[in-house]
Amino acid sequence: MNAEWSPQSWRSKPIEQAPVYPDMAALAAAEAELATFPPLVFAGEARTLKA
Repeated sequence: MNAEWSPQSWRSKPIEQAPVYPDMAALAAAEAELATFPPLVFAGEARTLKA
């Protein structure tokens, strides 16, 4: 597993299933809006799952 994770690191992964987005501006707007929301799971909660 890559220790250098970032919210954009998924873009460096190989494409296995590629959806077609007809409106790239709408996609970018949706990604920008999602980036403003709090995380679904906080880091501390995820760490407790490893224990």
